Amino acid sequence: MVTRAQQIGVVVCLAFVTALTILRVSDPPLLRLARDLTFDQYQRLVPRTFENQPVRVIDIDEASLHEFGQWPWPRNRIAALVNRLSDLGASAIAFDILFAEPDRLSPRNVVRDVTGIDPSLLGKLPDNDEIFARSLSGRPVVLGFGLSNAGNYLPPVKVGFAYTGESPFGAPPAIRAATPLQPQLEANAAGLGHISLNPGASSAVVRTVPLFLSDGKQLYPSLALEA
Repeated sequence: MVTRAQQIGVVVCLAFVTALTILRVSDPPLLRLARDLTFDQYQRLVPRTFENQPVRVIDIDEASLHEFGQWPWPRNRIAALVNRLSDLGASAIAFDILFAEPDRLSPRNVVRDVTGIDPSLLGKLPDNDEIFARSLSGRPVVLGFGLSNAGNYLPPVKVGFAYTGESPFGAPPAIRAATPLQPQLEANAAGLGHISLNPGASSAVVRTVPLFLSDGKQLYPSLALEA
């Protein structure tokens, strides 16, 4: 025979489980914050073991700026970097830099701003974006694109995706628009990948990085995945 105390215990347990279920399903901000802080503490207590991978970061550091001058560098220098890395046998070269505007340091653009210059002379001057574009051609170079809240431009997808079963287009974070790259650079790059670390996240701490974004019709890979 079930006693009244046992009945009360069952009711209390069911109420407790129901409250926890509702709390988890609703996932209030305070609960998400507690979960994130706990995750961060785990990383501090037991960080991931370092494993040497065949990946190298070419860093634009203080020594580089001291030798070559302030950033941005002219893109013919970036082209020389691509040439050098290709000569060294790089399997893939990925730029987490947004090449959206024309190179303002290009001789053609510098002279164009000079009052009274003969327009016929402009075509004879070198254009750093064209030099950079030629260095990309035929090489495994991936350029990054950024997300935008304005416009409707989306970059071309240079890879194919295969999937079985349910469509994956509704699962990744949404992409509405992107910042256009310089056309000749976009055309000559072997791949394009997004460089937004945590789109849609309110926290400045990066805990996850989506491999894909989606506009509901197409998948857009991250820079790392594309590389």
